[in-house]
Order: sequence, then C-alpha cells, then structure tokens
Amino acid sequence: LLSDGFLAGRSPLSIAAVALFIVSNLMGQKRTAKEIGQVCSVSEGTIRAVWRTVFPKKDDLIKSEWLDKGGKMENLPSA
Repeated sequence: LLSDGFLAGRSPLSIAAVALFIVSNLMGQKRTAKEIGQVCSVSEGTIRAVWRTVFPKKDDLIKSEWLDKGGKMENLPSA
C-alpha cells in the first residue's frame, strides 16, 4: 500500500484498520468502518477517507490468491 506513496502521511494504524476493513469484507465477514474503528481506535471517518483513497486501486492491491480462497470483490463496499 505504501510502495507508490498514495498513502504517504497516513498513520500505520489507519492503514492497518483499512486493511482489516478490506479483508473482513472481501472474505464475507462484513464489518463496518465503525466496528473496525472501535477495535483499532481509529475514527470511522478516517477509515472511510482512507478507503476512498484505496478503492480506485483495489484491483491492483487484492491478490488473486485471496479470491481463490473465497474472497469476492462484490463484497467490498463502494467508496
């Protein structure tokens, strides 16, 4: 996520929270930004803001192996 700098300046905790948000939803264990935020001590608004940044790059970030293991792109919420 950080290699091309599109999340430069974001807190590692915010990035981790968004990663949990993505993976949980991708794998069908739907969790809201609010639920993830409460566990990670990151605001719901921050998770949503980072998700809006990540969303356009989701096809490049999500590995095909994750989809082979049951992940579904259609489970991801829109930005």
